[in-house]
Amino acid sequence: MRVLKKYGFIIEDDEGWVENLKRIPNKKQGETFKRWKIRVFGEDVQGLRIYQPVEPDPRTRMTTLSAEGGSDYLIWAFKNYRAMAEEEAKLAFQKTEDEIVEKFTTVPKELLEGIVDEYSEDLARISHEKAA
Repeated sequence: MRVLKKYGFIIEDDEGWVENLKRIPNKKQGETFKRWKIRVFGEDVQGLRIYQPVEPDPRTRMTTLSAEGGSDYLIWAFKNYRAMAEEEAKLAFQKTEDEIVEKFTTVPKELLEGIVDEYSEDLARISHEKAA
């Protein structure tokens, strides 16, 4: 997704090259794909494929577009991205829920001490009455 935001295309990467990048380098004017690959990933990078929105020649057959479009990968990528986003949302919701439960099910020690101090005589009297 980081490459898409910076460069405007999606990369399919069998070896995890993109995933291991700490940062996505800036664009360079006039740079070729080959030069970009070497600059970003090094000399021995194989298996990078690019997907980008293009307007095909009107004479192109639909079967050709389907075969060259890489739709299986794109469908897989979008499903996985959605699953990751849903998982992140679930984790954030659970964390927030845990914080709320903790906040409303615990009483600060200072508050309890204040209550005991304020009502100590009443508590002692009630305790004495129950013991009798």
